[in-house]
Amino acid sequence: MNDLMNREASSSEGSSGSSMSLLDRVRAHDPVAWRQLVAMYGPLIGYWCRQAGLQSADIADVTQSVFMAVSRRLPNFRQLSGLESVRQSSSSSRDGTEVRSGLFRNWLAVVTKRKLIDWHRSTRPDQARGGSSAAQRLLEHIDPRENSHSELMGGITPSQVSHQGNSEFNNTWETEIQTDQELSRVWSGVVSRGLEQIRNEFQPQTWAAFWRTVVDGQTTQVVANELNLSTASVRQAKSRILRRLRQQLGDL
Repeated sequence: MNDLMNREASSSEGSSGSSMSLLDRVRAHDPVAWRQLVAMYGPLIGYWCRQAGLQSADIADVTQSVFMAVSRRLPNFRQLSGLESVRQSSSSSRDGTEVRSGLFRNWLAVVTKRKLIDWHRSTRPDQARGGSSAAQRLLEHIDPRENSHSELMGGITPSQVSHQGNSEFNNTWETEIQTDQELSRVWSGVVSRGLEQIRNEFQPQTWAAFWRTVVDGQTTQVVANELNLSTASVRQAKSRILRRLRQQLGDL
């Protein structure tokens, strides 16, 4: 049973996503990948817009502008790890669309921030010089340097979806999710949609091993006994799907 599972995993599971990440597929003008990206991250952009005081119609306009910028500038984005991404994330261009480092959501935050500032300047020219209070709030809430290298994906904890990096940058994103119920709900939705998008890439038994350990919080030994697998196979299933999830979210 275990050997069969491993052969299936090595030969087929994750094959549709492992050769090209979601972002690579978007860069290759894959319409399915683009729809997945929009469906996954659109609500997070909407959350940032609400934080800046926008109403529904304006949120739709800014969200469209953000994704237009993403479509144009995504080829210039690449992921880095550790302090290198922290250093380079502070060197964005004027419109925020040339940031080339870190996690995708950090880059998306920069693009959104700049589009929101542009929106405030176009709709409230009298406040353009000093900057509106809403725009200032956005600058405070969306800092790509603070949002680096930390995870809290609904029931998936930071230790389960770990990144290399300096621990001083691990607290802000997690703390905000823990203290802001709306952000927690929105981010959980991002992760849930990412999981749903990759689920069919894996055998049911592999998915069950992942779900029981990561989401249900069962021990590796308990899940191994339930599914008639070795503990190594359970750990491998968990690791494979978490890595594929990070890839789908733009974190790899």
